[in-house]
Amino acid sequence: MNIREYIKTNRILYTISQFNSHSNIYLVGGGVRDLLLHRSVLDIDIVFETLDYKFLDYLTDVFKVESIIKSPFLTWKISIGDIEIDLAHTRGEYYREPGALPETYPVHSIYQDLKRRDFTINSIACILTPNTGDIVDPMDGYHDLKEGILRVLKAGSFLEDPTRAFRAIRYKNRFGFIYHPLTEEEFEHAKKLMSRISASRVRNELERISVEENRKEMFREIGLKKLLFHWRDFFNTFREDMLVSLHEYLDFEKDTWFYFLLVYTRDIEALGGCGLLERKERRSLERILALDRIEKEIMPEELHRWFRKFSDDEVLAAGALQGLKKEILRKYLLRRKDVRVLHDAEEIKEMGIPASRLNEILTILEIEKMKGKLRSKREEEQFLRVLKSRHTFLP
Repeated sequence: MNIREYIKTNRILYTISQFNSHSNIYLVGGGVRDLLLHRSVLDIDIVFETLDYKFLDYLTDVFKVESIIKSPFLTWKISIGDIEIDLAHTRGEYYREPGALPETYPVHSIYQDLKRRDFTINSIACILTPNTGDIVDPMDGYHDLKEGILRVLKAGSFLEDPTRAFRAIRYKNRFGFIYHPLTEEEFEHAKKLMSRISASRVRNELERISVEENRKEMFREIGLKKLLFHWRDFFNTFREDMLVSLHEYLDFEKDTWFYFLLVYTRDIEALGGCGLLERKERRSLERILALDRIEKEIMPEELHRWFRKFSDDEVLAAGALQGLKKEILRKYLLRRKDVRVLHDAEEIKEMGIPASRLNEILTILEIEKMKGKLRSKREEEQFLRVLKSRHTFLP
């Protein structure tokens, strides 16, 4: 399917192409790149050389959009169901200092807009209206797409924005490309200024990598190139075996990103102070690292003694670090999913079992239920009375 045919089949792009505009409206960046690579278009970034508020009204009316969010960077964002569309005026940019966020200003040329971007493969535009389907490619990005080359637009690109180093790793491993020699040289520039980058920008890049199909290769390259070490020096290790296990065990969810930090450091105190982690994420890593060694040959139900208060992701991450078999962890998570003790805490305490031992009692009860025992409340009660008679749980 060629580009013009694809636009006709895509409801959003086709609707935009039908707007009667006095200036060109373009699809840019990742959407064009993915179209030319015959991949699904996930990013819809639209730019226009002249802002026409009738265009915004048109989109709002056709798609029943309730609001348009405007940012300070000459951009707007609208949501259509699960799809977000980024709208922007064609822009130029400059950096007050290396590593800072760019200052933007409006320009009235798609060529100037494309020349400010990161890589040639992201510097291609497709006209949506009026000449629907025509390609604008001033940086020869289509050639690099065909040849499988990731090339920066200019020398010093990673000095301007060191986070482009993370994006280079992501694109290279996502598409199976190779670095252009100029891009290879830029990694040295990124290392010089990586320490200036804010924690939120680093976190954003790592979150994106954590959901990529080839995240193992991406995190591996980050380790080998020591990018995080150059951001903060306590990221001073690289445990490839741990990376392989975490990649194999953890689901491809954005919320799992921070477990991969353990590949590069175990200094939780330093991690907690660097701004990368939210409080619950730090506590999660602390719980995992505080675990005693668990025997590898263990029945799934017995893992409950360690993991009763762990989330599913914590169980999988901790199991990966402990070297436990994935199938045992999965069996445990499946069996604990529907386990429910029929006695509440007050009923257990009324049987003469002290509150200080309540968690221990509940753990034992849940283990027995995971084994298929104690199917009724009466069987639970009999089991509790036996435990009490052994005096194990008296003060």
